[in-house]
Amino acid sequence: LNPVTKIQVPFPSLNEPATVTLSAIVPAYNEEDRMPIMLDESIGWMKERQRADPSFTFEFIIVDDGSRDRTAEVGWDYARRYGTDIVRVMQIKPNGGKGHGVMRGMMAARGQYCLFCDADGATKFSDAGTLLAELRRIERDGFGVVVGSRNHLVQSVVRQRKWYRNILMHGFHLAVSLLCVRGIRDTHAASRCSPASPRSTCSATSIWR
Repeated sequence: LNPVTKIQVPFPSLNEPATVTLSAIVPAYNEEDRMPIMLDESIGWMKERQRADPSFTFEFIIVDDGSRDRTAEVGWDYARRYGTDIVRVMQIKPNGGKGHGVMRGMMAARGQYCLFCDADGATKFSDAGTLLAELRRIERDGFGVVVGSRNHLVQSVVRQRKWYRNILMHGFHLAVSLLCVRGIRDTHAASRCSPASPRSTCSATSIWR
């Protein structure tokens, strides 16, 4: 929905060529309170990067995953402020889960590179510059993935949390490492960046939850 004209505008196809440098995918469920803080920081960083390098272009795709609050309205407010070429809102109903939201956002991205990050600002968006530089270094034939981690902050978090939360945290990380993903120590509170080519994987995948 274009919040200015009130007209439904279709998202681009997965197979269309990239028209911006970086697409930031933001899956969001009931994030009307926390998302503005993240968007202010993120858009500010993107604009600074653009001033330093005028060839750098970007977009944000806020994927409202069946929220019951004003998440979509908050996204539309930013679209009115910065323009729908920079901020777009995709609404999904019913709620399909974070993985489904990321998949749908990736399939609608226009970026040469695609980054997805949490709406609650769990990581600093300024780290996207490091992710993008590392991705360009390792990219081969349009493929590659870089995962940013907050694992180096674990000890400071452990000292502040209740003992039972620390047990749950370490138990969950062990289960993920053994059963799902090896070699990545922070799978749930990190930023991830990839070239546009891996979006084709999303088109052949059905993800719910």
